[in-house]
Amino acid sequence: MKLLHAIFPFAKRRSEQRADSFDVYRRRALHFPADQTGPNLNVWSPADAEGSVDGAARLASGMLRSSRKLRRRFPHAISEGEDGAYCEWLSTSAAVKLGLSHRAVENICTAFRRDPGKRVLELYLRSPKIQTRFPHGLLPVGQKRFVKWLLREGRAKHNLSAAEILWFLHETAEQVPQMVLKTWLINLAWQKQFPAGPTSSGKEEFLAWLRREFPGYAAFASKSALDAVVPAAEEMLLHPPNGSSASGRREVPRGVNILSHFSYPSGIQQAALFAKRALELADFRVSCRDVSAFPCFDVEDRAPFLGLEVFPVTIINVSPQPYFSVAYERGGLLRRSGVYRIAYWAWELDNIPEAWVDLTPLLDCIWAPTQFVADAFRKRMPLPVHEVLPGVELGEIEAVAKSDLGIPAGNYVFMFMFDMCSQMVRKNPLAVIEAFRRAFGPGEKATLVVKVSRGRSHPEAFAQLEEAARAAGVILVDEVLSRARAYGFIEMCDCFVSLHRAEGFGLCLAEAMLMGKPAIATNYSGNLAFMHSGNSLLVDYELTEIASDNPIYKAGNHWAEPSIEHAAAQMRYCFENRAAAAELGRKGRVEAEQKLSLKAAGLRMTEQLANVAAFAESAIRPARSPIEPAPRPLKVLAR
Repeated sequence: MKLLHAIFPFAKRRSEQRADSFDVYRRRALHFPADQTGPNLNVWSPADAEGSVDGAARLASGMLRSSRKLRRRFPHAISEGEDGAYCEWLSTSAAVKLGLSHRAVENICTAFRRDPGKRVLELYLRSPKIQTRFPHGLLPVGQKRFVKWLLREGRAKHNLSAAEILWFLHETAEQVPQMVLKTWLINLAWQKQFPAGPTSSGKEEFLAWLRREFPGYAAFASKSALDAVVPAAEEMLLHPPNGSSASGRREVPRGVNILSHFSYPSGIQQAALFAKRALELADFRVSCRDVSAFPCFDVEDRAPFLGLEVFPVTIINVSPQPYFSVAYERGGLLRRSGVYRIAYWAWELDNIPEAWVDLTPLLDCIWAPTQFVADAFRKRMPLPVHEVLPGVELGEIEAVAKSDLGIPAGNYVFMFMFDMCSQMVRKNPLAVIEAFRRAFGPGEKATLVVKVSRGRSHPEAFAQLEEAARAAGVILVDEVLSRARAYGFIEMCDCFVSLHRAEGFGLCLAEAMLMGKPAIATNYSGNLAFMHSGNSLLVDYELTEIASDNPIYKAGNHWAEPSIEHAAAQMRYCFENRAAAAELGRKGRVEAEQKLSLKAAGLRMTEQLANVAAFAESAIRPARSPIEPAPRPLKVLAR
């Protein structure tokens, strides 16, 4: 065999590909030693559906693997979901035949509604490391090694159930064209070789290559195998057409690409989403690409954020370190030539690290969210720097009651919220705790809640925070929340406090003000773009030198040291003058709504984009005709 492979290299490739091919419908395919670590993937019975939703999922997938007749009758049995014909049949005719109880039928419907395979798909989409190791993990013709890894390592490492793995395998088997698209969207080599991919202008060449690469694979046999992958209405967002206006000028689509951490709950994620919405309100189309940050912490779906770099301008909303220089690689996105690139950067000190100057060749200009940040970048970066104040919009609020945290109804609640990955030394929660301790005695009806995300990712700092909170009787919550739930915490409080040493913008402060909460904050850095003595309670500070290095902020730089005594006095003022504090909160809300509206932010962005040569020297194609509805999210990406 080795001699044959040496003489005929293509035979070796075909042999390797067949060896990595996986067929979920073959019983032997699921016989791996890993079955000893959980339920045997080939074993199922009607009784499974009675016990749990996972059991119902095993029943639904097991029946398909056991009956070719069923697979022919329901070719998209799993992928059609709860509204599909297979789920309906299982819940009615099959349920009667199998003698399933009402509870079992509910479990079946719940399984289809939850889409158990989604977690496995998202695990793959979020992890550049897994994609590199198993480049064809979404394609049955090349996923055997990935399946083995899922069963032998991934199941335990990522707490995946047998039902979730099976569901994923069935969905990939039923949706080969869609999985080809997803693979192309995150595979740099495929994008480089086939820039038009499965769109109408490229699918013929792409499909011919797939047939050569995976010879004999039935799913690629038909010339129309990729016809239904990309709806005509979404062609432009994957491969923009070339055209000219009636005057002969090059016609450019009115759109912007955004690269950011869309799947990673953080201030950067929110800034990117706000920028997207502001641009859409200004009548720009937006193609969003998620840049993987920390897959273990990414909790939002990545599939809706796999847009390509199809427009003439790209806004990169990724911190300069550590991922900016490799943002395209981590995003699985081919970097196109001839695109005008803008870094939309926040920074918290009055000087930037000298190493960031090395990023200059990757950019055309910099947008800064505040004057404070803009001044810091202008000192060193040899690029145009423009102040572009972002917009902030409150979304759905999931109510949090004081009683949920064990707080008496009559207590006045102060709140501080931060992410441990943003550096506790800068966010300075210990100062908030100390100011609260000095302001209030043990018997007074005042409570401080400190909400932290990813606290235990920094064990030493978190231990220090826990000790300070315990000593002062402060409620400490360490949990990554949905945005709606996080808003609920802010809405529950009576006053928001931030004694930061430095901020690039101050998103939580802006959100609290938009909810009408009186805000106490250090009178320094980016938050002064929307805070002043007439709409908030600012705390005095001394500008101090950073004494020692920490992972982000180096010794020798400067930031504020807020006055604990003044902060305590401001907290005491709000506690004793609640009507006046509430009125200040109302005034702050009115000003924040005007200054930080997404519509106003969209106008500021439009003003800057009008100066970009790609737009200024071209006929800008309207985002849509006057009678065309606003663009919806890409269905083809969200599937």
